[in-house]
Amino acid sequence: MQNEILKTLLKNVSNQKMQLLTMNDKVTTIEAERFEKGMYVNIVTDEKIIALPEGIYELDNKKFLEVVDEGIVNYYGDTKPNENAVLSKLKEISKTTLAIASILSIVP
Repeated sequence: MQNEILKTLLKNVSNQKMQLLTMNDKVTTIEAERFEKGMYVNIVTDEKIIALPEGIYELDNKKFLEVVDEGIVNYYGDTKPNENAVLSKLKEISKTTLAIASILSIVP
């Protein structure tokens, strides 16, 4: 029974279509089922597959990948994650400033 379960699991894993991307160094290949937050990402070598260490990586496709907790995608997108946070904060400040300005224009 356990052997059949293992065979089924291995068959399901081998049927998964993995996406491959290349790091900016044009040498290192990484793989994931999908490059989305919460998905696992690994380095592919000839001998084995290794969880991608924590960090921010620039990819050959000009996108950025942030990995947390050894191999778990936190961010995949066009801007560096810290730049993304700065842009979000600026938008928040801008909204607050507009709200204050509109309140002040109402007050005599």
